[in-house]
Amino acid sequence: MQPSPREILTRLGRQSVAYSLASAVGPGAGLLLLPLYTRYLSPADYGLIALLEIVSFLLAAVFSLGMTAMVPFYYVDEPDVAIRRRCLGTLVGGVTVLNLALASFVAVAARPLVDVLLPTVPFHPFIPILALTALLDPYWIIAGAALQIQERALLYSVLSIGRILLSTALRITWVVVLAAGVLGFVTANLLTAALSALAVAPLLRRELTIAFEPRHLWRALEVGGPTVPNNLLSYGFRTLDRIVMDRFSTREQIGLYYMALRIAEVLRLVTDVFINSWRPIFFKEAGDDRFAAAVAPRVIRLVSLGFIAVFVALSLFAREAVAVLMAPQYTGAAVFVPVLLGAMVLKGLYSFPYLTIWYRKRTIYVPVLTGATLVFSVAANLTLASRWGAYGIAIAFLLSYAVLLLLVLAVARRLYVLHYPWREILTAGGLAAAAVGLGSGLEPGLATGAVKALLLGGFAASVVLAGGVSRRELEALAEPVRVALGLGETAVAR
Repeated sequence: MQPSPREILTRLGRQSVAYSLASAVGPGAGLLLLPLYTRYLSPADYGLIALLEIVSFLLAAVFSLGMTAMVPFYYVDEPDVAIRRRCLGTLVGGVTVLNLALASFVAVAARPLVDVLLPTVPFHPFIPILALTALLDPYWIIAGAALQIQERALLYSVLSIGRILLSTALRITWVVVLAAGVLGFVTANLLTAALSALAVAPLLRRELTIAFEPRHLWRALEVGGPTVPNNLLSYGFRTLDRIVMDRFSTREQIGLYYMALRIAEVLRLVTDVFINSWRPIFFKEAGDDRFAAAVAPRVIRLVSLGFIAVFVALSLFAREAVAVLMAPQYTGAAVFVPVLLGAMVLKGLYSFPYLTIWYRKRTIYVPVLTGATLVFSVAANLTLASRWGAYGIAIAFLLSYAVLLLLVLAVARRLYVLHYPWREILTAGGLAAAAVGLGSGLEPGLATGAVKALLLGGFAASVVLAGGVSRRELEALAEPVRVALGLGETAVAR
C-alpha cells in the first residue's frame, strides 16, 4: 500500500531530527577543539595538515572505485534477502581486495608522484598512514549506507556521534597529551577509522554472506565508478574560488569571504540533513506513480520553502551573527552572506532531480554535469572576479549552482517524470529576495532588529497566504520534533 503524504512527511521529519543531532555534534566539536589545536599546532603544522587533507581526499575518491555507492540499491532492488546478502558479501570482499592493492601501491610506489605534486610534504610516515586510513574507511561507509536505506536514522546518528566523540578523544590524546603534532593528528584519524571498522563489523556480518560473484562487482563498478571522476571534478569546483581569489582579491577580502562561507554552511548542513533523510524514502517509493505525481511534489514544495525560509532568516540577521561570532575586523563578511546562502538554497533544490538520476542508476551523467558546471564556473570566476573581486567570486558561486540545477533538471526530466511546484517555489523566492533586499543592509540594533523580525514574519505570512503551505502541513512537519521533545502528539498525528 502506498504511504500517504502525511506518513511520508512523518518519516522524513523523524529521520531529519535524528540526522540533525549528528550534524550538530561534528561542527560543535570542531569549534571546541580550535583553542586546543591553535596552542599545540603551529601555523606551519596547519599548513601541512591542509596539504595532507588534499591527499586524503584524492585517496578517498579513488579507493573502492566508488563501488560503495551501490549499497542502497541492494536493499531497494533485491527483495530476496539471500541474494542481497551475497551481493553485499561480494561487494565487501571485492572492495577489501581492491583497497589492499591500492594501499600497497601507495605505500611502495607513490612517492615519486607525491614528490612532484606536493614537494613540501614528507612522504614517510604520513602518506602510508593516509593510505591505511583510506583502506579502513569504506567499512564505516558501507555500514552507514545500509542503515540509512533501512531508515534506521537514530542508530546511524548514535554511531556517528560516537565516531565523532572517539575522533575528538583520540585527537586530544595524540595532539595535546602526547604532543605528537601533525603525526598525532593523522594517527588519530587512522585509529578512528580502525576502531569504527571494528565497531560496525558485527552489523556488517549480520547483513552479508561471504561470497564472490563477479557480476555483482561489475554492476557496482558500473553504478559507482562514475563517482570517481565526479568527486575529483567536485573537488576542483570547491577549490576554484580560492585559486581565483588569490589572483584577483586581497587576503583580507579572502578572509571575509571564508568567514561568510562558515555562516552559509549552516544552510548546507540543513540541506545535507534533508538529503540523508529523503534519499531512502525516495529510492523505496519512487516506483509508484502516485508518489511521483502527488506525494513527492508536496515534499519538494514544503522542503524548498523551508530552505528559502532559512535563507531569509540568516540573511536578514547576518550582520548580527557576524557581530556576535567574530571580531570587529570581520564586519565586512556580512555582505557576502546572502549571496552564499542563495547558492546553498540552489544546492538544496538540485538534490531533488539529482536523486532521480541516481534512482535510475544513470550515474554516467554525473561527472559530465559536474564537469560542465566547472567549465562555466571557471569562466564566471575569472570574469566576475576581475571586476568585483571577492564579491564577484560569491556571485560566480551562486550562478554556478544555478547552472548545475538547470543542467541536472534537463537530464533528470528525461529519466523520471517528477512534477515540480515551481509556482510556489518561485513565489517564495521572489518574496525572500524582497525581504532580504529591504533588511539585510540594516545595521544591528534594537529598532532595526524589530524591522528585520517583521520582515521575516511578513515573508512567512505572505508564503502562507500565497498558498505555499497550510497549517495542517506545518503541524505534520512539527510532529516528529514534538514527539522527540516529549510534548505529545498533535491533532494531525492523532
